[in-house]
Amino acid sequence: MGRQWGRRSNRGWFNRLKKDGTPLESSIQMQVAEWLHYQYPQMLWTSSTEGIKLPKMIALMFKLMGYCPGTPDIEIFEPRLKYHGLHLEMKSKGGTQSDYQKKWQKMAEERGYKYAVAWNLEQAKEIVDEYMKGG
Repeated sequence: MGRQWGRRSNRGWFNRLKKDGTPLESSIQMQVAEWLHYQYPQMLWTSSTEGIKLPKMIALMFKLMGYCPGTPDIEIFEPRLKYHGLHLEMKSKGGTQSDYQKKWQKMAEERGYKYAVAWNLEQAKEIVDEYMKGG
């Protein structure tokens, strides 16, 4: 089962910036998602919709469907050594983990998942590559 990707005609989404000129967290996550798609085409992974501002009715629908606050931005379902998978939280400059995210991290680590926070595409690449090599 491969991912279905359309033509990316608007590369601007990948380069959206905050007022201070640093990339938005969503832009970093899109860059990481594109890199994962090409670097690890057979990898089983998904990303969350956390951080997207949704209309109230849609947000309620997500909640009723079981969405949990604090869900990491990217979840990789590839066991390596002592880990069941990798949970990757993306942050932009000045961003911090919410209390929900800290709780998720603690529970995930207690259950044998690796959890990491990346602040840019290069750091995310290093974390994923190291994890996939067995670390």
